[in-house]
Amino acid sequence: INQFIKLFGLYDSLKNLNNLIKDNTDKKNAYNKARKLNFIPNAISSKKQYKEYQTKLESYKRELSEITLSQDKDLITIDIENTNKAFYIKQSLKKLYREKKSLLSKKAQIDMELVEINKDNTDDYKDLLEFFPNVDITRIALVDNYHKKLNCIIDEEMKAEADSLKQTIEIIISQIKDLEDKLRKLNIPVSISLDFLKKYSNKEGQIKSIEKQLEAFDQSKKLEQDLKDAKNALKENEKSILERIEKSVNEQLEIYNNFVCSGEKTNPRLFLPDGSHYTLETYTDEGAGTAYKNLIIFDLSVLKLTSLPILIHDTNLFKNIGDEPLEQIFKLYESATKGDLSEKQIFVAFDKESSFSKDLQEILHKTAVITLGKNGNELFGYSWA
Repeated sequence: INQFIKLFGLYDSLKNLNNLIKDNTDKKNAYNKARKLNFIPNAISSKKQYKEYQTKLESYKRELSEITLSQDKDLITIDIENTNKAFYIKQSLKKLYREKKSLLSKKAQIDMELVEINKDNTDDYKDLLEFFPNVDITRIALVDNYHKKLNCIIDEEMKAEADSLKQTIEIIISQIKDLEDKLRKLNIPVSISLDFLKKYSNKEGQIKSIEKQLEAFDQSKKLEQDLKDAKNALKENEKSILERIEKSVNEQLEIYNNFVCSGEKTNPRLFLPDGSHYTLETYTDEGAGTAYKNLIIFDLSVLKLTSLPILIHDTNLFKNIGDEPLEQIFKLYESATKGDLSEKQIFVAFDKESSFSKDLQEILHKTAVITLGKNGNELFGYSWA
């Protein structure tokens, strides 16, 4: 049928729709294969499951709302889209706060030790003499001076360590400030708890996971509907084109049939119910001669109405057709290649011309291109029998 439609120059719109059907089929198959291979969420495969996931989504959204409402009113206005980012920032901040606290404690301990190292012990000697008048202060002072020399070395090392801790603490404080600024830019209060963000982020992740499942199922159904719509559009467009062709061919069949049969025979009709079926019939006459006559005038109608350049009929088509209709058919052959149709050609194989009317024989002689017979007139000069 498509080839027949092409002859009438009406296939372009169907071609576009067929291409669309192919594209939609490829998209649908590729998407379903991706779901089957788990490249795309595929947990939902039925409308029942779809409704179950919708119910679950509504439940999770209520739980998310309850998590939000459990916070202070000032925290309810957080930007929900940024909770995942905020969660990881808060985790980093928690680690930095802990590290800062540990380093500050360590530095404070070193500072106390430095104070103790640099302490002047002179007053302590006086107190010692008060309780131990006979003690040798000079020997104690010598030992103390030795300790002070050692402490000088330790003092330098501890000061260097204290300076290093100070620099590290300053770096951490700077990092904390940067992260807190990022939280503020995300519209997340710095004071919001990590536990809240964790709960919120987890619940939000569950919601997004279900939404992706629902979206994947929706997309699958959309691709199915797109394919169905394209097929329906093709069917409707094809029906319109076939009705148009059917009408024009039947009008031409009526003209040719009246010419061949002098208006005394029922006109044959072409039926094109869809793109896969067709019939050419005369319900009141099922004879072989009528069938061949109908076929010939159908071919002539198509030759006239379409871009078909050539028509070829073999002698077997003419054997069951009456003399008068056959003579009219050859007149149609003759007229079908004149005027606007002069560029078209009709090739006919015909035998036993002597058994037909003089008018028919005259047409045959006038239009004959090659005549074959016995006694040297065979094709290529000799008989193949």
